[in-house]
Amino acid sequence: ELMLLPPAKLDEPATRAALEAALARAASKLLDYPPGAALPEIRFDALVGEVAAIAPAFEFELPPYFLNNARALASLEGLARAADPTFSIVESIYPFALTTILAGDASPLMRRTLDDLATDPATGRLSVRKLRS
Repeated sequence: ELMLLPPAKLDEPATRAALEAALARAASKLLDYPPGAALPEIRFDALVGEVAAIAPAFEFELPPYFLNNARALASLEGLARAADPTFSIVESIYPFALTTILAGDASPLMRRTLDDLATDPATGRLSVRKLRS
């Protein structure tokens, strides 16, 4: 749904498999799940680097604002972490993101994201621990 690749590219099984593998490798580098935490930690400065590394290989069609917004988030995150080393941008935006998803007509992708963020994968039920994070 992000429309980063032409739909015809995603229909190619080899390209899709290679992209999924590249994204999985990037996620394993970018996402850190501290013990007992409901939400992962992510460093946006590292995200910008990973996107820049993956984009040319798959001919991403990134809108100009995409990297500008990612750089801005990385800068703001760096400033916040300088003041508070435990700052988590994911924790900070989580309540806003959930409220936004619940308040409007969410796309199927947003609904799946909400399910991932708010439910326990083992039971499929709402997770109080995740909702409190």
